[in-house]
Amino acid sequence: MENRLPTRSLVSLDIVNMFNAASREELCEIIANVFPTLEGFADMLYEEDGQTYVRMGDGSWTVIGVKEGFSQGCPLSPVFAALVLNSILTKLQPELDARAKARLAAGDEGDDGHGSVGLVMAYVDDVNALLHHDDVH
Repeated sequence: MENRLPTRSLVSLDIVNMFNAASREELCEIIANVFPTLEGFADMLYEEDGQTYVRMGDGSWTVIGVKEGFSQGCPLSPVFAALVLNSILTKLQPELDARAKARLAAGDEGDDGHGSVGLVMAYVDDVNALLHHDDVH
């Protein structure tokens, strides 16, 4: 058996606070372009800034405005966050494909015979990518 070094790196990301960090503007664009029948419903939920009530140390309450992200407890928050993440990852894949195609054109078939095409997988706020070493910066 030939002594070969690994040809890929595993890049794992856990997106911290994803529901609160996701862009409402990006969600609106996605829904308008891909799921227009949901536009009215999404607007009803997120067109206005949300409010979070916080109890202070002295027992009083204060209100903090929420301009981005999706409300904890909203049953559609995971779906909306996943739509935004999918949009980001979908934009990344053509770049990875182009890099694999360039490697193949240069004679490097990679481990898959296609220039080591990048594999990106995500579940909620966890993203894993198997990438050719040259694609990891």
